[in-house]
Amino acid sequence: MGRGAAAGGSFSSSDTTKPEVWAQKAETVIGNGPFKISEIVSKDHVTLVPNPNYWGGAPHFTKITEWFIEDANTAFAKYQTGDLDAMTVPLANVDLVRNDPKLSKEAKVYPKLTTFWMTFNAKRTPFDKPDVRMAFAKSIDRDKLNKQVQHDIQQSILSFIPKGMAGYDPSNKAQAFDAAAAQQLLQKACVSASDLNKFKLLTRNTTRNKTLNQFIVDQWNTNLGLNMQLEVIDSKTVTSRIRKGDFDIYGPDGWGADYPDQQDWFDIFFKASCHSLNWGCVDLPGYDDLVKQADTELDQGKRNADYKKAQDQLINSAAVAFIFQDYEYNLIKPYVGGLTITAGDDQSLPGNFFWHDAYILKH
Repeated sequence: MGRGAAAGGSFSSSDTTKPEVWAQKAETVIGNGPFKISEIVSKDHVTLVPNPNYWGGAPHFTKITEWFIEDANTAFAKYQTGDLDAMTVPLANVDLVRNDPKLSKEAKVYPKLTTFWMTFNAKRTPFDKPDVRMAFAKSIDRDKLNKQVQHDIQQSILSFIPKGMAGYDPSNKAQAFDAAAAQQLLQKACVSASDLNKFKLLTRNTTRNKTLNQFIVDQWNTNLGLNMQLEVIDSKTVTSRIRKGDFDIYGPDGWGADYPDQQDWFDIFFKASCHSLNWGCVDLPGYDDLVKQADTELDQGKRNADYKKAQDQLINSAAVAFIFQDYEYNLIKPYVGGLTITAGDDQSLPGNFFWHDAYILKH
């Protein structure tokens, strides 16, 4: 049996305010991997069992339970009592784990092909103005965020494509931290603190998101002279609201590679993705055509050049404020064997692409 703690979302839907009904029932979620879903308990857990029709033979695990635990400290306590076999270390417990002679041997940092950012609702003035979005992007000290809040686990990033993938390019520093320049951009846009203080940062009610967003909103308040607040609500309501465009600023938002190619990334900011994956509905003239051209280009050099132009457009227009590349600090019990961990694994589910070959040792 495997037991892990994970963050989860909903399947896509033709009605972007709610998931499809079939995607919430174990018997109608069909796949061709080594496991199948046998149970879905909303907001609690998903149970996987071996897929008898899998071509590669039966896996070693007879059951895997993926728990949805919003409070990271609760998950950490369950790991310590043996109720979980793997989990991501909560930010508040990173130093404790690093200094613990037993837990430190069970923890490792794994890079992810995942980038996180803050999303601005471009349908709401003044976030329709690139200078205003850029002011917010430039007023976040990412290095301070990652050192003080994320314990040097995550890596600051100012661009879209993550390190380790073709297309990673750290040369564009347009969103780099510069509080004075950020203030000048607001002045240029003729936007005052009183115009901005009414807006809130929509935040999922999880330990990590509340911690990260409190730091970020404090950065905006300090570096832009604002008095903004968080709006913390349950994750399901947040998902419903961003699908309706009912937010001012939302984050951390992000994207992780389904496969390690740029074609998997850029279309999430298409105009047609407004209220879908392009939650902020930012207007990017010429962007869609440029990306479509890159997607079908056979010359790799020209393809990469087109994708770079598209990435520069995202950065320079502050379509979103890029903040960090994800690295997971995961605890895994020593009796879990045969794991092959990759940078493309799902969030907080180390090695899940190859769970077919994983096993539990006698303990």
